[in-house]
Amino acid sequence: MDSSSTYFAIYGNGDNFIIHKFGSKIQAQTAFQGKENNFSNHYPKKYGTLVCIVPNITLSLISNRKRRDMNIDNTQSQMRKGIFEFCILSIIRRGEAYPSDIVEEMRAANLQILEGTLYPLLTRLKNAEMLTYRWVESNSGPPRKYFSLTEKGSNFYKELEQTWNELSNGVNALTSKKSDEPLNNQ
Repeated sequence: MDSSSTYFAIYGNGDNFIIHKFGSKIQAQTAFQGKENNFSNHYPKKYGTLVCIVPNITLSLISNRKRRDMNIDNTQSQMRKGIFEFCILSIIRRGEAYPSDIVEEMRAANLQILEGTLYPLLTRLKNAEMLTYRWVESNSGPPRKYFSLTEKGSNFYKELEQTWNELSNGVNALTSKKSDEPLNNQ
């Protein structure tokens, strides 16, 4: 399918939009007219009415206007976020952990994390049944929530640890080479 025969149907309700790729303008139109039940029933109910059907070249022109330049701060932030889950689980696997203690230990390791980042991550891990928690009464203030790994979380951690070791070894092998060392294919 070449780009000239690719069309996109854009559905929306003012707040949310979805773009679905079709092989031809006819396919996009028949989906809109209700001749294909999956699209005619699912997309309008979930995302609103069909806004437009555009050929691929138009969509490319629109998306090129919003292209962003590379930003070192954004790249560094994404790299950190990618390892936070593993680091947090590493702390909790050693024993019950209170969120403030997790933040403190992360900061001591020079991994800056805010409680506003930590709490949603802990909630997501708890909802995925990786963590459980218990309330402990506090002498100074409200009860505290202490997190611990479930069996599922422990197994998940072991898989992450294996992935981390593979990635770490690979990155170290690549970044430790000197700039004057030849590439393998030379």
